[in-house]
Amino acid sequence: MPRRLVNQSDAAPASGEALLRLADVQHLGFVVESIEDEARRWIKRFGVGPWLVSEFCLPGNEPRTELTTAFAQWGNLQVELLMQRNSVGSCFRDWLRDDQSSRLHHICTHTSRFEQDLNEITAAGGSVELLFGLERGTEAEPSRFAMVASPLADGIFHEFTQPGTFVAAQSEAVRNSARGWDGSNAIRPMPLIVPT
Repeated sequence: MPRRLVNQSDAAPASGEALLRLADVQHLGFVVESIEDEARRWIKRFGVGPWLVSEFCLPGNEPRTELTTAFAQWGNLQVELLMQRNSVGSCFRDWLRDDQSSRLHHICTHTSRFEQDLNEITAAGGSVELLFGLERGTEAEPSRFAMVASPLADGIFHEFTQPGTFVAAQSEAVRNSARGWDGSNAIRPMPLIVPT
């Protein structure tokens, strides 16, 4: 669970624009109990789909965090469903409360100033809970990710992503799948392999 941080009003005044550029939000991330069940709820309630599913492990020391994610396009925004498949300690594992099957976990913004944003958010009272990049040599332009307990995202995480070759291709695949979707093949594999 994220640590309780300072309220937005207590953060450095100059940090707001830099750390939470709402116009740049790329996706909303929900931790879920079941990828398939939650994807079908989104389809039934909002007509959102298809859902593109990936399974991968976060890079780092053994044992590694095993995740399943599913992405879909919702207007101009993407939605991520995320389920942890093992019991390794992480910022995802204990996110759901006992009576919940889904809970908003993070907002994600793309940034071209990754290091600067992280420096500013930590100076404003935030803490980096997860930081990783994809394996060296797997991308022409590297993708990097940071999950931050942010003073400006009170109670949820803020994911900063440097959108390298893989992230750009994955985002485009999700957008393309939604164009003209006829409701068939609603939950399908992501046509890209996460290179971790």
